[in-house]
Amino acid sequence: MRETFSTLIQTSRDFCVDDKTSTQSGLSDTLTFIKREINRTVQFCHKKLESVHKTLALPKTMATVDTYQYYSYPPGINVIDTVTIDNDTIIPPLTIIQNQREWDLLNSGPAVSGIPSHIYMRARDFGLYPIPGDAYTLTLTGRYYPKNMTALDYTTGTVTVAQNSQTVTGDSTTFTSSMIGRYFTPTDNLGVSNGEFYKIGAYSSALVITLETYFEETSLAGATYLIGESPEIPEELHELIPYRVAGVYYGTRRRDGKKGQEYMNYFYTGDYGNNRRTGRIEGGLLGFIQNYAMKGSDNSQIIDMNQPVRHNWLAEEWNEVT
Repeated sequence: MRETFSTLIQTSRDFCVDDKTSTQSGLSDTLTFIKREINRTVQFCHKKLESVHKTLALPKTMATVDTYQYYSYPPGINVIDTVTIDNDTIIPPLTIIQNQREWDLLNSGPAVSGIPSHIYMRARDFGLYPIPGDAYTLTLTGRYYPKNMTALDYTTGTVTVAQNSQTVTGDSTTFTSSMIGRYFTPTDNLGVSNGEFYKIGAYSSALVITLETYFEETSLAGATYLIGESPEIPEELHELIPYRVAGVYYGTRRRDGKKGQEYMNYFYTGDYGNNRRTGRIEGGLLGFIQNYAMKGSDNSQIIDMNQPVRHNWLAEEWNEVT
């Protein structure tokens, strides 16, 4: 089930059994510690899933500047996979230069300007060759780390939304443009989601937002709801996030390595004792990765049922104690 930032915080606090919110000897308060580790865990899972699950960001666009060769990465992308140019003609994706020597050879002749055909990625920026001779629109796809979640669930007022509609109309609400990209879901009288989660695609006013997809459930009128940030990793992994948070918490703040390792074991394998060290791992992050690798949900979409992924219990991930 999909979790929001607020529900992950609450579950993590329940696991850590420490709701102190004042600093001690210069340490971060517990709530700040938990929020930080939730975001770090989401990014950690995202990185681990790159080889077995679709993790490509939506394409980013940017414009070149006449005579400028180097450009910073657009926010949200740290590795570029493909670059295309839109100038009303058919131009193949730019060729990626793999090393500094090849790039230096390409640029060793007289300066050339025109429509770029090659790209070279560096740590914080990338270069184009030939040097752009005009303002061209680039479309980039690549890998990214999810943005940190910061907003708690918003539940003010009530909403009305019709089945098969994308428009959500609020009563006593104060919707904002910052809610674009968050998730909307109807809730019961305890504030718990009792339906599907719908991503918010547009903001019109403090009383009107638009969903990216059609509302498929029974029409609502004057209903309670929540709008929240949610991890951009598969929903099956959401419930595992607090276990890693608790593992880090007990291994560092509480100086309890044994309890910290138990939580880490559950995060990785779904087993506190980590007793299943042979054969197929059924639970946890590693079980999820193994299952996805076998069923073809990776970035290549190649299904190979004859190549199961197995994890050696001596591998690095078994030893993560903080």
